[in-house]
Amino acid sequence: MRKNSGFTVLELIIVIAILGVISAIAVPNFLSYIPNARLKRAARELYVNLQLTKITAIKENRDCSIAYSDTGYTIASSGGTFSKSISLSDYGGGLQFNGPESGQTFPDYDITFNARGTCNAGYAFLTNGTQFYRVGPAGTGGVVALRKWDGSTWK
Repeated sequence: MRKNSGFTVLELIIVIAILGVISAIAVPNFLSYIPNARLKRAARELYVNLQLTKITAIKENRDCSIAYSDTGYTIASSGGTFSKSISLSDYGGGLQFNGPESGQTFPDYDITFNARGTCNAGYAFLTNGTQFYRVGPAGTGGVVALRKWDGSTWK
């Protein structure tokens, strides 16, 4: 007698069908996760860049600021020794400066940290259309905060 090894066609069809069902369930969930992950990454990087701006101002003993536009932001020191530009399109489509309440669009001001690490206050609101993040100094003391909108309050 010959020994047969391998899979039958019926076994292969059953495995392919099971993989198809799992993919049909998993792919839509994964695709809905991507925009929220991009927004979270952009908000965290803005938070880090605000901290970097504050630290650079203290370290260089000069003013450093973040200037917002409707498409991104630029970090620069007053002496020109440090500069960095970030575009919201680098994170993928759909990200913009906009808050959950009307009138909360991109900031029309700059946030400037002085040599002591204090600054003028103001928030940037980031969204992908479904979720919102608020990033910025929580007051003139220069403490930078990152908060997520839960539908009624900032957490």
